Amino acid sequence: MKKMFILLSLGIINLTNADCMFKIINYTDSPITAKFGFYNGNSTTLIAKPADTTIQTITSNYECNSPSPSGLGVTYLTFPNDPDQGGVNYSPMTKHANLMGVFTGTTDGREVKSDNGVPLWLTVTDLSIKDDVFEVKLNFTGRPNSRSAGTQ
Repeated sequence: MKKMFILLSLGIINLTNADCMFKIINYTDSPITAKFGFYNGNSTTLIAKPADTTIQTITSNYECNSPSPSGLGVTYLTFPNDPDQGGVNYSPMTKHANLMGVFTGTTDGREVKSDNGVPLWLTVTDLSIKDDVFEVKLNFTGRPNSRSAGTQ
């Protein structure tokens, strides 16, 4: 009876799913192709429209900030048309969002190229990746995301 309960418990654990909402806030006037999902799992590719918020929910066995069995992060977001392979993944060990690709920038931002070659600024913070939300922001280069239009 005890073995059966343990096997049943393991089966239920594997059947549980979590939703991760990938959110791209694009403040620019340029479309950009994004691929996001879970390493060795579900992923999707879509175009983040200009001046719009793109939201896509993917169901997985993991939450957005879950570790894999090896301790590494399981979620990622990349921009496949960016020549420098820009993107973001999350490290649950350090609780830090990592920028990917070849770049010069800061720990919370980097330049990526849109589908039409316009440089955009990708911003992410450690607070942007929660258990159910993986959020990034795109803005024109040289213009901070934290200010509203018309304010100084």
